[in-house]
Amino acid sequence: MSGAHPYASIDDAIQVVQNEAKAVPTIGHPMVCPYCFGSKDPTYAQCFGCLQLHKSGVPFGLLKRVVPISMAPDPGTWYGRMQRYKGASPDDMYLLAAALFSAMLAFTKPIEHALGGAIDAMCVTPSTRGILVEDQRLWKSVSLVSSYLPPLKPLLRAVPGQKKSRNAINPSLFASEPLEVEGRRIVLIEDTWVTGSGAMSGAHSLMVGGAAAVLVLPIARRLEVGSIKQFNRQPYLDLVNDGAWQSDRLLWPRPLA
Repeated sequence: MSGAHPYASIDDAIQVVQNEAKAVPTIGHPMVCPYCFGSKDPTYAQCFGCLQLHKSGVPFGLLKRVVPISMAPDPGTWYGRMQRYKGASPDDMYLLAAALFSAMLAFTKPIEHALGGAIDAMCVTPSTRGILVEDQRLWKSVSLVSSYLPPLKPLLRAVPGQKKSRNAINPSLFASEPLEVEGRRIVLIEDTWVTGSGAMSGAHSLMVGGAAAVLVLPIARRLEVGSIKQFNRQPYLDLVNDGAWQSDRLLWPRPLA
């Protein structure tokens, strides 16, 4: 990682991630949503959140190209870092960068398989709070390891006056740059997947802008522990809690169809 940082090496940063993050469960367990990897009722095909995203205009085919790098139970230390890195704990940017670096080493080939070819560009989900993309902490986090990744480009911008919905996409939330997007295979990086409405609004805008394919890569998938317990899905929590995040043993969680 470039620049001065509080870790002696990227391996030290990766070790922190390994101590705090949880591995993404593979699809197949009846309580794992096959789209966002959150918990679901075993009698349904997907979780409530992904069903709402689909009803708002997200094709299930696009939802199949959502691949979180890690799981972040809330409350939990890793989820806390996802919240604090934007403000009180900027050093945590290096941990996000380390997680992304590890995932791209492990997942480049399956990502290319999912996209139908080589990755042309990477971008981040823009802030809707009036912050320039290049000034966002997520952009700066990715930039720390950008020399090892496909080109990082500001392909999306937030549209002033538009608001993000909780469980539905807003097709007007972001605008893409058609000259940079058309015909490209793009990886869209999100810091934390909560309901997915922001990331999927961005993916939708990229597809409308002419992208050949988009894959959404959240660094963490938030898990609201209290809600999961309320719905009697303890087996799902046990599955996640038993999954150790190991940078050299990251498994692609989707079938390579």
